[in-house]
Amino acid sequence: MPTIVLRDSGETDVGYLVAAGADPLSTLGQREVVLMSLPLPNISELASFVRRQRNAKFSATVASRTDGYTFAFQVTRKVQVSLHIGADGSGSWVVPGIGQGTCKALLA
Repeated sequence: MPTIVLRDSGETDVGYLVAAGADPLSTLGQREVVLMSLPLPNISELASFVRRQRNAKFSATVASRTDGYTFAFQVTRKVQVSLHIGADGSGSWVVPGIGQGTCKALLA
């Protein structure tokens, strides 16, 4: 399954976003995704956030950008996760009010 490594602002891996199916990550439309955490101490707000949401399924919207694509999904009414992936597979992600970090697509 296509996977994106999630890193915090200190470039530490804190988890993964796994997309359902075998289609490339850049396939536009709705996509089921799962957040998976790593067994780390609470090293950052993003690590804690991913741990709290581990193994939870979400419906993400994948949209095209001129320099790649985005994933966006609601965790709660007030919390949305957004990932921006560039053509080279690297990018950034943000959870407003919690933090932002970098990310890398493992299987594009």
